[in-house]
Amino acid sequence: MVRLSAAKRRSFALRGYLVRGKGIQLSGRRMKFRYGVPHLLLLHPHGRDRYPETARLRQIAGVGPITALCFVLTLEDPSRFADSRSVGAYLGLFPRESQSGARAPQLRITKAGDPMLRRLLVTSAHYIMGPFGPDTDLRRRGLGLVSRGGANAKKRAVVAVARKLATLLHHFWVTDVVYQPLRQVA
Repeated sequence: MVRLSAAKRRSFALRGYLVRGKGIQLSGRRMKFRYGVPHLLLLHPHGRDRYPETARLRQIAGVGPITALCFVLTLEDPSRFADSRSVGAYLGLFPRESQSGARAPQLRITKAGDPMLRRLLVTSAHYIMGPFGPDTDLRRRGLGLVSRGGANAKKRAVVAVARKLATLLHHFWVTDVVYQPLRQVA
């Protein structure tokens, strides 16, 4: 038996190599996936039938099948949240607070919740704000935050777009609304 370091095991699992152990049965092969999330479930014909709500979430450019499936599997029941804005806090995409008197410093995000879903949402936000992202309200919002300047403006804007993306995904999941990329055309 060959022993691999943790980093090599993760890269094998991400590349889709045949790995023995827990996983999902897919086309007669047993696959191991990072954090136990079956990434290729939507590629299987039965996977699309099992989670039809992911099609609604993939309306947004930058949200692919893996992000949509991870969002659905992590939140499980959309009615757990009173409003869509609380999803961002559940996923740890809100800044920490440490107020003392008149001082309110800007701190990092809380990083509560599922780290994989948070990483996928931030990756989607990077695509939306990147050079190949389509012109949408989300992109305009992020670029507006970047234009304010300051230290780490781009990083803060990406997290803000990821937080807004989580809010939109939950809203579309609950209300079954069609996504309009540019609602406020100027």
